Amino acid sequence: MIAHPRKYYQPRYLPTDIRLDNERTTVHWEPNIVTNEHGKATVTFFTSDAKGTYSLNLQGADFAGKFGNNFKTLTIR
Repeated sequence: MIAHPRKYYQPRYLPTDIRLDNERTTVHWEPNIVTNEHGKATVTFFTSDAKGTYSLNLQGADFAGKFGNNFKTLTIR
């Protein structure tokens, strides 16, 4: 079953709002990214304050119903 994504709360951070005790495990969720004609999109997000390696789980589908996924890592120093 394919359904339209639900809206999820995403805090809007200002530089003065960032605290040192931010240790979220899910740092970003964006269920409705649309790519350009080249299949590219830019996504920006704040990481938590915990230094280390984060696992990025990227999943998606196109308008023809084809699915794709990829896993990447991001290192915060």
